[in-house]
Amino acid sequence: MMSEATTLSCDDDLSIRFKTFVLTTDEADEVVLSPIDVRSSVAECALSLIGKVITTKPINLYGLKNTMALIWGNPKGFKILEIGDNLFQFIFTEERDLLRVLNGKPWFFNNSFLVLRKWEAGLQPHLLSFHRSPVWVQIWGLPLDCFTEVAGTKLCQPMGEVLDVIIPTSGSREGRYIRVLVVIDILSPLKRGAKIRHDSTHWVEFRYEKLPTFCSFCGIIGHDKRSCMKKIKDHEKVAVGPDQYGLWLQASPIKSAGGRRYFPTSDGISTTPAMSNHRDKAIATDGGKFISNSRNSRDGVTLNPIHFGEADSAERVEMIKEVAS
Repeated sequence: MMSEATTLSCDDDLSIRFKTFVLTTDEADEVVLSPIDVRSSVAECALSLIGKVITTKPINLYGLKNTMALIWGNPKGFKILEIGDNLFQFIFTEERDLLRVLNGKPWFFNNSFLVLRKWEAGLQPHLLSFHRSPVWVQIWGLPLDCFTEVAGTKLCQPMGEVLDVIIPTSGSREGRYIRVLVVIDILSPLKRGAKIRHDSTHWVEFRYEKLPTFCSFCGIIGHDKRSCMKKIKDHEKVAVGPDQYGLWLQASPIKSAGGRRYFPTSDGISTTPAMSNHRDKAIATDGGKFISNSRNSRDGVTLNPIHFGEADSAERVEMIKEVAS
């Protein structure tokens, strides 16, 4: 399992050393910095974001700058400073560019999450938490009479704050789904689905759009099975069973389909037509095969028809039966 900080940052190291010092008289005197002294730096920081790339691999600063500048439309005066272990400060010159990027989350770099936070006065980057990010989750296998915004919200709320719900107005050969934008804990195992009770008990499957690198053994984003510390430790103790996670968690490439979106609010749920922006479109995938043309049940649990690829269909059948039991 990947922790938020695998090594001590420079700031952590400095803090530890300071606690061991016996200060001289000169060192004990505080240097006072007035607002005027730091005015130019504060102005620059006020138009900046602090971001962390969630991966165990080192990030190339120049590659990150060139890639994100291109994706973000080459903002005027845009620059990036490296401020820690895969931790960066993204500096803009216009607030509209900063807000456009901040509101456009989630972002990715090199198949890894780029988690962004707005700079705040007094902020110490090495103490920030970067473990939560919004992600679009598709809910597959719902009974046809369960396609409501409330159902989508209730199914995804255990993962985190629900920001948006879209119900496509059409389906595909693969079936229908609900699309939910939810803030998940990216340092916890991906949730593969949920059991719901409606007339009988059903298993529904979760698929994640633009899912970055994740571990098929522990289900955590940011590393693969080869570098999974949990797998290495488990191997030392007991025989390890089959992988519990796989490519079925990745949503298929999307095609646009009409839909209506539902924004959870304090007064209920507001409704608006789905936006035309490519990252907000509902999807419908052509082709594919169903596990069955009829429902399958085991021990009173109904398994709705779910799309499987040729290679992993048998494995996924067993996995869903195991989770549903």
